[in-house]
Amino acid sequence: MNYYDNPWTMLAAAKMAAEANSLADCKPAPVAESKLPWKNKKDENPMNSYSSATVVTADSIEKDQRRALSRAAYEAFRAKVTAAKKQFGMIGEDAPETMSEFIKRIQDGMFVLPEKYADTYISPYNIQWRDPSVKEDKDGYKAARKELQDAYDKLELRLAIIPVADALKEIEDYRDAK
Repeated sequence: MNYYDNPWTMLAAAKMAAEANSLADCKPAPVAESKLPWKNKKDENPMNSYSSATVVTADSIEKDQRRALSRAAYEAFRAKVTAAKKQFGMIGEDAPETMSEFIKRIQDGMFVLPEKYADTYISPYNIQWRDPSVKEDKDGYKAARKELQDAYDKLELRLAIIPVADALKEIEDYRDAK
């Protein structure tokens, strides 16, 4: 049997090696004289005098408010675009969530199978869940989308220059307008 085959012997050897190489005997190294140009107190590194704390000012608060207003305006714009897509038959309602709702929509005929899927395997992803009497009107949607985009662009410009309190009212009016 080899000396190192015994785990207790290996543990004792590791312990002795650790004690022999202990950090307790270490002494700090001498500090070398600095050769940097700002050695003198008057020439001290100017970066040492800057604070690392974050300062919250009225400017940063207003930026946060304007960012939130801009996000709210964009969400209102996206809601209007989605409504326009539904109005012009580009998208339908959400897919049915229950089997009874699925069957009811099929029985009521509240679905459309797009032409490109007419000869393919039936999949719930191929069905548009909308009223078939609403015909897809791409040109009408494009015109409505351009109108919505123009109104949104004007709102964004106004938000950049009017006071924050007035901007909130503008967004609420934009969101509630039909």
